[in-house]
Amino acid sequence: MAFVNVFNNLIDNMDSAETILSIAKKKDDSKDSAGSETEFIMGKQDLTSGDVRNAYLHFKKSLLLNNKHVNSYLYIARLFNEKGNFKECRTLLENIVKIIPSLAFFNELALIYEQRGYESRLIDVWKEYIRKFPDSDKGYLNLGNYYRKKGQINKAVFYYEKILSLKTTNLSVKLELAEIYFSEKNFDKAIEILVEIYKESFNSGAKIEAGQKLVGVYLETGDIKKAYDIAENLYSSCKDEKFLLKTVDVHILSKKIEKANEICLRIRKVFPLCYQVYYRIAMIALINADIDMFKKNIRIIINFIDSGGLKEFLEKEDFEDFKEDFILNYSEISDISPEIIKQTLFEDNVQEQDEIFIEEPDDNSCNIDVAVELLFNLNDFFRKNIFKQTKLINAISSLIQKTNNDNVERLEKIHFFIDNNLMFFKTKKTDDKDEFRKSLVHTVSNLKKGIDFTSRTNQKIYEKINDFRKKNIEIQSELEKMLYDINIINRNYDNSKDFEDFIKSLESVFEK
Repeated sequence: MAFVNVFNNLIDNMDSAETILSIAKKKDDSKDSAGSETEFIMGKQDLTSGDVRNAYLHFKKSLLLNNKHVNSYLYIARLFNEKGNFKECRTLLENIVKIIPSLAFFNELALIYEQRGYESRLIDVWKEYIRKFPDSDKGYLNLGNYYRKKGQINKAVFYYEKILSLKTTNLSVKLELAEIYFSEKNFDKAIEILVEIYKESFNSGAKIEAGQKLVGVYLETGDIKKAYDIAENLYSSCKDEKFLLKTVDVHILSKKIEKANEICLRIRKVFPLCYQVYYRIAMIALINADIDMFKKNIRIIINFIDSGGLKEFLEKEDFEDFKEDFILNYSEISDISPEIIKQTLFEDNVQEQDEIFIEEPDDNSCNIDVAVELLFNLNDFFRKNIFKQTKLINAISSLIQKTNNDNVERLEKIHFFIDNNLMFFKTKKTDDKDEFRKSLVHTVSNLKKGIDFTSRTNQKIYEKINDFRKKNIEIQSELEKMLYDINIINRNYDNSKDFEDFIKSLESVFEK
């Protein structure tokens, strides 16, 4: 629950923490749970609207109706903290947790200690929780997370393994442990945990996550065959961009080049802004010793990221001149060691690669009629894409206009409703403060509905604009490729000795 920081409205005469604790110490078997929860909800509503005074009174009344209501104590402690009275906040929490040992109080105490930098006391909180609840994984988990955050890996592992000794099915902890073992290069332990989840878990989400992590571990250890088996099993149902890229890496290292290229096309279609896919396509070109295709994809990457290092590849002509450097470049973006890339792809003792089939142009195909037809096709493609782009812009504009009109109409209705409510309050002769408050809360509720409505419609507009932006980038990318090809044609024409020589030079453009 987000608190409204309106310190000027905080009451100065809040009861002390000791007064609130005296309510908790009362041994009263009679309690009104429903009434207590109602008061708590009303307190939260007041807090949201900035009425801190009445919020506190509702929370206190909630405790008088049921002195075991955990959330009311929590919110009063937070009010102390918001007011800047940390001592009272701490006194309340440190003592209430002894009376009602709720996990919520342990969490809150740990949070305020962390905010104040009281790290030793934070640790003591969770050790006390473990002492009270030795069969619960919560204390071990929080200490494990704390030590991992601080980089004290051995202590983190100790507490995570304590959780596993409880025979828990906490899959997130197992995945966290596997991640730690992987980062510490303890691959055998990481594989042991991940294989168990991947093969035996009935939780499909955890199974997929474990499989994805396994692929990374197997790539790190150079076990390409096992990485390939898992990636091949998961990739068709996976929509995660990073894992799809990792799947391309696996297929490349397995020499399944055609399949790797197919997955690259899928990534490019679903994630048009994912420039890392072009690194993979460039690697495929490098494997096939296709320098032109390699440089074409380097140019595309440079459109996304300004890299002097990448531009150097465009200056080199010999395959061997840039192979070594690009392997290091590819290693950096794929997290695969350069040694594994070189051993798997470029040494003589590996299996034959599955090359992409590129149809060779017919020697007699590049006559003047074919050249002219292809140029017309380029122009036609350009015209159609511009037409699509214009339609998209018009559709988005129309949607925004319609949504704005709907919003204005609804806001006018809300405004009219509030005006009438205010007029009703002025004219109604009543001393019933509770009735007046309920009417006011109802008005605020309606106003929030109006805000929620406009927020949802604005989100829809954003999503549509984002879809349009992606499509626009696709079109721009295609047009830039066309411009690149046209510039090559112009250069070839200027450098040709005669027209026949120019027609032959078109092969390098049209065969792409």
